[in-house]
Amino acid sequence: MSQIIKRSIFDLLKVGIGPSSSHTLAPMKMGQTFRESLLKQSIVCDQIKLVLKGSFGFTGESHMTPNALIAGLVGLDPVSSPILDIKNATQDLLTCKTIEIGSNKIEVNGLDFITYQRNFKNLKHPNTCQLIAYNQGQIVLDSSYVSPGGGVVCLESDYEGGRNTISGDKASMTKILQTCKDSDTSLLEFIYSQEMALTGKTRVEIIRSLEKIWKVMEAAIHAGLKVQGVLAGGLNLERRAKKSLKRLESNTDKWRKLAPGMGLAGIYALAVSEENASGGRIITAPTCGASGLVPGVLYMLKESFNLTNRDMCDALAISSLIGNIVVDRASISGAEVGCQGEVGVACSMGAAACTFLSGGSDRQVEMAAESALEHYLGLTCDPIKGLVQVPCIERNAVGSGTAINTSYLIMSSNEEHLISFDSCVDTMMRTGQDMSYKYKETSEGGLAETYC
Repeated sequence: MSQIIKRSIFDLLKVGIGPSSSHTLAPMKMGQTFRESLLKQSIVCDQIKLVLKGSFGFTGESHMTPNALIAGLVGLDPVSSPILDIKNATQDLLTCKTIEIGSNKIEVNGLDFITYQRNFKNLKHPNTCQLIAYNQGQIVLDSSYVSPGGGVVCLESDYEGGRNTISGDKASMTKILQTCKDSDTSLLEFIYSQEMALTGKTRVEIIRSLEKIWKVMEAAIHAGLKVQGVLAGGLNLERRAKKSLKRLESNTDKWRKLAPGMGLAGIYALAVSEENASGGRIITAPTCGASGLVPGVLYMLKESFNLTNRDMCDALAISSLIGNIVVDRASISGAEVGCQGEVGVACSMGAAACTFLSGGSDRQVEMAAESALEHYLGLTCDPIKGLVQVPCIERNAVGSGTAINTSYLIMSSNEEHLISFDSCVDTMMRTGQDMSYKYKETSEGGLAETYC
């Protein structure tokens, strides 16, 4: 069987820190990469400058971008470092006033080494950051990075427009389904065989890695259901997941009769999204800002129908295919296509996974993915005050119900559908390109503008 999928499951589903994969996780990796370059090249420097450009410039501090860059520069890691160390990176730096990189001890005076350029002039991508190291006033290393979405980082010089940067044909669900039919292979078997060929891992190794991903998702749900209080940032937004679950379980309110499964999924999605908004550790599915939806749907199904962790692994494999097709054909960057590329794609992934776990056919999985995404076309990314809180958190919760309802509708119908998933993804990309920059993660338009 030829290699159709060019990106690994784990390029999409990966451990991240909130609140944003493109604006927090990726900048932390940028700081790490810059630090490693200085160390590997044994560069002597006495000053560092960070320039946040485009969407980074507009939403920087609200998306915790400066703190993430600092965390990476001082050697912290998004996967293995304690969350509190990451969250406190800026405060710790302001206390010690020194960035240590190998033998270099770079003195800093507050945060004046970070500057913001709130425009998109001459940028290859709206998420761009320039990191510059100096020694005695002379530039010794100058690196510009872009963040095309989902926590991915690449040098600006290597960036070719984001979409289809891997050579060859675009990923196509239509082609995949035809390949499965011709070879008498299920969609799940196709995904595992492609992943094995792409990464050289055995099926057992892949499933074990998926189990680790699922455990992080579960941990985020459990953590989010334990904490109450107000999220930092100035909106005075209360964490609602714990209270909401308690109310749902009380079984005294009339609203409890309204689709309890959807209600539970929404509460679990709230829990993860609130963890993400607080800078916690989550899984990009496909992004941090949309990280609550898929685990919310899957955890509800697991708990309600006594499913196993192995079932969750298979469902994650299915959902990753949907996300990776979007990455290849379009974008999952809110700064490039709006929230249709984040929560819209997450809803598509959730609907596909729900349909798979419900015993749907491969064709119905595709139909559910298309139908879910179709009804998110044009969704703007307009976070109030630049925080990944309103409308982001509720969008995850509401989207989990939409994913379940979409799956139910598809499972209740025949296997005839007018629009293909590929066509819907391409339409999403064109819609994002036509959308005003104000509605693509700048906090300059939409709800953000109304609130201000």
